[in-house]
Amino acid sequence: MAGCKNEKPQYEMEGRAGFDFGTILVIHDSSGNARATNLAQVYSSLNAGYPYFWHTKFKQFGSRAGFKNSIFEKYVVLPPGITNRWIVGEVFMMNADPYVGPQGKPERGVLSKIDRQYTWQALSEDRIQELFRKARIVEPKPIPMPLPPPAQRDQDLQNPFFTQISNALLGLGQALGLSPEGSVMFRHVIFYSPLVLLPVLAFWLWRRSRR
Repeated sequence: MAGCKNEKPQYEMEGRAGFDFGTILVIHDSSGNARATNLAQVYSSLNAGYPYFWHTKFKQFGSRAGFKNSIFEKYVVLPPGITNRWIVGEVFMMNADPYVGPQGKPERGVLSKIDRQYTWQALSEDRIQELFRKARIVEPKPIPMPLPPPAQRDQDLQNPFFTQISNALLGLGQALGLSPEGSVMFRHVIFYSPLVLLPVLAFWLWRRSRR
């Protein structure tokens, strides 16, 4: 229909948001912050403001959005040290509630940590419940959050700066002919390389100053 645009399915939106939050967590950890217990702490520590972009994107799904007031209610952080045969690395965060996956069955996105990196993958709700049983933990519930403050007029519905860059890099990767997975790797290389190169550059400059 004229004037309408095709919105991506929720499961695809969940994956895009998961990769963005993983990028934010890398920045959070690299800044020397302690392990977060919820996503709101991560944004607060970086003075990043509220993610209105993802709030609006998920609110379009109505009761299936996964939160009531704040997008920070959409995810729960698990206790440290939890691993599972279906997950690469240590489980850090997941959707508090399942959503409908591409096969029409309930699933959740899981953000896990490997060394200093985070990776996002979807698991069926059956495997999520198995994870809780084997870890011997009660299924965590999100912390109720207040409504976010009204967005400023000139920033309303705008991506946070890192989300704008992230989506631009994904688009550039696809424009270069990369697959969706290849575009994600391309974005990760661009995002993460400064975190590796800057300490190396600082060490090199320090060595030169002592010659």
